[in-house]
Amino acid sequence: MQTINRRCSFAIAQRYLYHLQKDRWLLFEMLYWPAFDIALYGYVSTWIGGPNTTCTVVAAVVFWHAMLQANFAVARNFLGELTSGGITNLFATTLSLREWIIGCAMLIVPISMIVFCVCNVIAYLIFGCLPLAIGMTTIPLLALLMINALSLGLTSATLLTQFGLRVQATIFIIGWALALAGGAYYPIGLLPTVVQKAARLTPLPYIFSIIRHPDAATHAIVRNIGVASALSILYLALAVLTFRATFRRSLRYGLARLTF
Repeated sequence: MQTINRRCSFAIAQRYLYHLQKDRWLLFEMLYWPAFDIALYGYVSTWIGGPNTTCTVVAAVVFWHAMLQANFAVARNFLGELTSGGITNLFATTLSLREWIIGCAMLIVPISMIVFCVCNVIAYLIFGCLPLAIGMTTIPLLALLMINALSLGLTSATLLTQFGLRVQATIFIIGWALALAGGAYYPIGLLPTVVQKAARLTPLPYIFSIIRHPDAATHAIVRNIGVASALSILYLALAVLTFRATFRRSLRYGLARLTF
């Protein structure tokens, strides 16, 4: 069994973080849309439901974007490898696919934390809400959202590996579709029955139920975290296995074909 070189994985995370440092516009974009959603949904919820509703909705927006922007980071960096033609050079080295995936997992942590911390400041300055104040569940919820960010990023990478650049819009479609069907901004009970049943097969409703009801009974919170953890690990395993199979298949046909 091939050993994993942690330095290679760390170098991948550093490489992608360097892109963020070098391209200030990319950093601005990563923080602009969360700030925009905080203001938009915050003011709408204040108008409709009052201050208590505002803080609940804003907390969901902050946690959601901590996952969404990390997902975008993984998918867009893979897309960048394709558009630059660097994908063939990257895996012509001793870097293994597992090391690249671990490097993406390392990348997700700082991206999620940057977005989460900046969004907390914005939410507090505009609405006086502090999403991280929901309690000790903040850490496990963020960890679960990071796992899901990696799963979504690898799913986008799988589609790009299979179909090439013509499906690059799926990077954004998948993420925002889950915001609608996963109950990020509202309880899934508002959705059609069929969609509710499908949504319960994903970890997101269980995660955001805790965010909306941080004062729920302890046994309910523990149950939701347990279900969300099991589903998150399951989907991560499926995402990794699918990506590896698709990538190896593309290796046989030549990675260069994906750049067209």
